[in-house]
Amino acid sequence: MAHVAIEVVAGTVILFTLATAALVVAGLLFVRRRYRLAVRRYRELGHAGVAAEAFRMAEVQWRRHPVHDPAWRRSQRARRRMHRAVEAASQAVRHADAAGAPVGDLPSVCRRLQSSAGQVDHLLRVPPLPADPAALPADPVGEADAVAVAAGRIHAAARASLHQFASPAVTSASDAAHLEVVAVHEGLRATSLPR
Repeated sequence: MAHVAIEVVAGTVILFTLATAALVVAGLLFVRRRYRLAVRRYRELGHAGVAAEAFRMAEVQWRRHPVHDPAWRRSQRARRRMHRAVEAASQAVRHADAAGAPVGDLPSVCRRLQSSAGQVDHLLRVPPLPADPAALPADPVGEADAVAVAAGRIHAAARASLHQFASPAVTSASDAAHLEVVAVHEGLRATSLPR
């Protein structure tokens, strides 16, 4: 048994070492490519144009990522809020269904809601055009909020169903536990009385 464990540990160490070596090689190749590109650009531009080119490249990189755009940040917050609400609703329905609570058609409604959330997510991933704000007929952030509200309603319905289903069992178990505790105390008191 110990021999097998040693082989497993040795195999894991070897696998980890190979994976680390592969990552190091990939990193070195990436750095080498970037270095060669930078040297080539430096030779093409000469000393005077290097600073201007570096500034231009930094600006291009900054513009590629729309983090500076408030509309983009707003859409990303709406995406996260929508996905959290849809996942919470789906989880509540799964738990209620697993507990045997009546959920009706909520599982299929959750699937439709997840599909709608995926479509709204695609709309939110596309950055808005600053030149034409009226290009979209509907506000995708508003649609994400509508999906989140619907998910909240589904979550509340599943939670209410689970609460109604589980409350009688909890109440009866609580009552039974109370009766047993009283019985044990009475038994202890009866046995501890002097005779």
